Amino acid sequence: YMSLLKSCCDFCKEFVDDAGHRIPVAFRLFHECDIRAFWWGDGMTTPEELIKLHRLTIDYLRRELGEDNVLFCYGTDRTWKEIGQEGVSGFLCRYPGDVYIDILGFDDYGFGHGEGAAKKANYQETVRKMRLLSAEAMRRGKSCGIFESSALDTDDFYALLLRAARESGGRFAILTTYNGKWTFPASTAGMADLRRFVADEDILTAKNRLDLTKPGAAERLFTRRLK
Repeated sequence: YMSLLKSCCDFCKEFVDDAGHRIPVAFRLFHECDIRAFWWGDGMTTPEELIKLHRLTIDYLRRELGEDNVLFCYGTDRTWKEIGQEGVSGFLCRYPGDVYIDILGFDDYGFGHGEGAAKKANYQETVRKMRLLSAEAMRRGKSCGIFESSALDTDDFYALLLRAARESGGRFAILTTYNGKWTFPASTAGMADLRRFVADEDILTAKNRLDLTKPGAAERLFTRRLK
């Protein structure tokens, strides 16, 4: 395991910009840790074991890559119901602590999908979780996001996502629609929905806000928007 971590560090050290400056890296370790699909997940490891592994891994990566160059994410699947208690229950059941984590989030492939009442219920549950997690992230001084979701086979995924963020009052900094076939809508209407989302004034990207690439700009913008 430690040999694999060393290889990971060697790879990340190659991430430099044209001026030779290191490009910050966000590590999403042990994703969807509340389900049984992975060796680190629920039923495969205890919360105590995963917390120890989180801490060992992050300590090593920070030592090798530097504390100013790496951000660490803690993420679950959508199974949790409440924020819960660190090491005990809910979203925080396997949380290694604020000293170790920079970004909170969860994966949600139910959002925007389904038909009729099921689609509405999925939407409402995601909004509820966004509201809870956003408040918790603010309380802890962290960023938060939906780490994985899917726009596949929907024409209104991004419209729903923007509506959900506004309804929840959430300040979500990260969204990843998973790679490969999951990334983009398959229809012309779905692609138009994506373009409207990216063009919205509340959606910040490196393309529409080049000043975000300047040192300290993101922090200043984030602080101003919170006020």
